[in-house]
Amino acid sequence: MSNTVDVDFDGVYQGVSIRAMVGSPRLQRVTLLEEGSPHPIQWVGSGEGGLQIGGVQLSGEKKVSVTVESSNDNGETFKPSSLGRSTWRTLSLPSFVVTTVKAEDDGDSDSDFDDAVVYFSWLSK
Repeated sequence: MSNTVDVDFDGVYQGVSIRAMVGSPRLQRVTLLEEGSPHPIQWVGSGEGGLQIGGVQLSGEKKVSVTVESSNDNGETFKPSSLGRSTWRTLSLPSFVVTTVKAEDDGDSDSDFDDAVVYFSWLSK
């Protein structure tokens, strides 16, 4: 699996809500890079139980690349995490869309993909 996933927001209006949560004692680093922007958004944190480490609202239909890495040495070095992705959408118009990007630590053996989770939600035309 790759440690970078692209999320497209085709047909979005009223913006995209993005939240990052962690569920690991290891330090997690979540990086978002909006298409065409030279400035990434980066959040770092650790904790259990879905602790929120960052959130942002974006407007527009640009693609966002998501990268997740973890550190077990207090941020001295980071290793790529494995990522998975899922999407849910209502059948009505406008459609409500939720996409999650889920991360599994490099050194974790439980394969539960809850070490870091990035939630994207938006209305689609």
